[in-house]
Amino acid sequence: MTTVTYTVTENAATGVARTIKIGVRARSGSSIPSPRTDWKDDTYPVMTFVLPIGATSATDTISTKGNLSPDGPREWEFYEISRSPAGGTLSMNPQFGTITDDDTADPVITYTAWPYSDDLEDAADGSDPLVRSNWSATGNSADRYRVGTYSNGKAVFNGNIYRPMNYLTFGPDLNIDGLDWGFEVEIDENRAGNAGATNGNAWETSRQSALLFYRGEGDYLEVGAGDTGILPAIANVLNGGTSTRIGNTFRHQLQTAPTALPGGSPSVKTLFQYYNGGLRARLMGTGDWALRADKATYPFDVAEVSKITGLTDLAARHGRFGYRNSTWTYPLLNGIRIRPLRMIITSHARYCSRTTFTSGIGRIWIKGAYRGNAVSWAYRLRNKPANTIAQDWKACSDVVTDAGAGTFSLNCIIPQGGPYEIELAMTDSDGKVHTTWTKRVACGRFFITNGQSNSLMRGNAVSDLPAFSPLAACTPITTLENKEGVPAFEMHGMGTAEYAFPSNIEMSRTIAEATGLPCLTISTGIGGSGISGIFGDTGYAGTFVPTRARIDGVVDGVLWDQGEGDRDGVYSPDTYYDQLKAGYLKMVDTSGNPNLPMWISPIGNFPSNNPPNGLTTFPQMDRYERVVKLAYEKLIAEYPGKIMYADSKLGQVHGDGDWYHYKALAATGYPSMGRRAGYSIAKYLGISTPDGRGPLPNALSRSGAVLTLSMDMNGATGLTDLVTNSTISGDTRGTPALAGALYGYEVSADDFTSLLAISSIVRSGNTLVITLAADPGKPVKLRSFHGASYEDRYLFWGTYANGRDNIPVAPIINYLTSN
Repeated sequence: MTTVTYTVTENAATGVARTIKIGVRARSGSSIPSPRTDWKDDTYPVMTFVLPIGATSATDTISTKGNLSPDGPREWEFYEISRSPAGGTLSMNPQFGTITDDDTADPVITYTAWPYSDDLEDAADGSDPLVRSNWSATGNSADRYRVGTYSNGKAVFNGNIYRPMNYLTFGPDLNIDGLDWGFEVEIDENRAGNAGATNGNAWETSRQSALLFYRGEGDYLEVGAGDTGILPAIANVLNGGTSTRIGNTFRHQLQTAPTALPGGSPSVKTLFQYYNGGLRARLMGTGDWALRADKATYPFDVAEVSKITGLTDLAARHGRFGYRNSTWTYPLLNGIRIRPLRMIITSHARYCSRTTFTSGIGRIWIKGAYRGNAVSWAYRLRNKPANTIAQDWKACSDVVTDAGAGTFSLNCIIPQGGPYEIELAMTDSDGKVHTTWTKRVACGRFFITNGQSNSLMRGNAVSDLPAFSPLAACTPITTLENKEGVPAFEMHGMGTAEYAFPSNIEMSRTIAEATGLPCLTISTGIGGSGISGIFGDTGYAGTFVPTRARIDGVVDGVLWDQGEGDRDGVYSPDTYYDQLKAGYLKMVDTSGNPNLPMWISPIGNFPSNNPPNGLTTFPQMDRYERVVKLAYEKLIAEYPGKIMYADSKLGQVHGDGDWYHYKALAATGYPSMGRRAGYSIAKYLGISTPDGRGPLPNALSRSGAVLTLSMDMNGATGLTDLVTNSTISGDTRGTPALAGALYGYEVSADDFTSLLAISSIVRSGNTLVITLAADPGKPVKLRSFHGASYEDRYLFWGTYANGRDNIPVAPIINYLTSN
């Protein structure tokens, strides 16, 4: 084992954030040539270094181990794979060295054959399946089952077109040891149909269905297909009961379910995993677990079999696996296999960040139950949804087992990327291997929004997302869908729709799709609180600290969205700068990221006709808001490249009758805020993309009564003419403190003691032309969207290529001075 601490150094402080990827390979001309595919390492063969703005170096430590063949030492070489954006002059230290072979091999997993299995492929057409091992049948004409060849392989079919209901069974009693510990049944249903038949649909849920705990006709648990012919549903048909589908049926977690049958693939594989009174279903074609339609039972949606009438007693939960069918001569099963359950995952992390700022790896913890005498644990990764191997078998780390309780916990080290599925393998002392799978997991970037209610409400549900990304993870919205038992560390997304989506998934999606790496955003804060409450010991310990602890790994950045609680109070927030600075440094310490960047989403307007309470007035709110915003400006100047603006709230639509908060619709409000912030963060991370602030006013010139406002277009391709769009319910607005503003722009010749009247504002190319009612005869100052009650119904917007959202011209928070 060779451990190398590796450093990349830039010849000068970076003016932009730069991402450098470094690989390891056999050194050209070495005495023992070795292709790169021979290299093994504990992490990943590519290291990713991020040099934030102002940095000169980044360091990472990797441990590499030699392959078994060829033996002996060999020479290695670090080499640069990519640098984004281009620029800088890098030195790599070390660049060459020697790695010794320790003959340590990754695990080799050989699957254990299922004890009860039949794929029928060696059966002759027309042969009787009941003469084969483990098959039996009851009902009318039990001797008429046959095996036939169909478009998707051999299958059992009912050989009598006029046969009434009958039952085909396979394998042993499912509760083999009487302990209710568990079993697995995997079936491959053949839904090709009989092309020569004229009897109607080739697959009818009323005629074909899988059965659990079959003890006789009318005494079983039906786990047949749902109405689409795809998803398993549960029906209680015990002791002669009526076949009525009950509420705990499964749905699919993908945005687009598999094609309904017939018309799609006629082979549908489903795994039923039964453990301790609960039943899970896994769709083997996609490799995804099916979900309960009515609630969540973490971490896998479980049909609570032990709560079904007739199955509440353990003694009732036994019987064979069966298949119910009637009338038509359609194929039923391509194959089936059954095994006792020896290991099951009961909970696991869904998302992690990198273990260190530059490591490129993360940890996913898994907990579960097992029986037997486990001697080793291994895992491998599959890419989702492609189901290709992302990383072959490796040994699990930090394994802890309790043989008495039959429980285990362990960690799986995964490379930055995903989404993945972890396949977990336990090898018993008898040499048998049992495997199972997690839900989707990922390792990527992790951001936190912090502040008061507008931060928290970035976690509000958004119901009309047009699409979602496999790279974007999020926290579940549990309250809107009656989800139960969901712990704080549960995540979802990553190409699935397990729960309702929070608005902040749009921030994650924007960052993820720009960088090509998974991203998660979690929102926290204290509604209605001033900054002292948020960063006070009690408030901080109850918000940012537990939010940060939900994810193993570093925090990549924080978005700050707060100020209303300090703007709307009795006293001027003169200490806001000091408190925000101290709070930022506190988050740096908690985050595990010494270079923690913080983006500010400036406080928005309060467009009511009346102040929010009897303790303040609009002129006072205007003054206090300016104190807050000047504190933003001072911190940005003090921490260049670390604290910066993310966006503005201009043009975002407020909630109905809600002057503080915003809609949660895909096109506006919190999702749109997330996209704007995501653009800014992606640019910071070195992606060549316009940020989310919009065009930036940068100069003001005057010719008589005409002012010309020039722009740094900041990536926008052009400006729109004035756009009118109500951002508040009832289309009302607050009374401004000073008369004379137009479209949110204010001009003054006396430091804003009073305002000069504006006749018009129009676009001219990529500038705005402001015509005053009279020539002031001297330099003037211009600001826009000032105070708490500014007008933002009328905006000029920056336009962008590739269908990206338009973004309004940014506010002038301080002021510009003309000639």
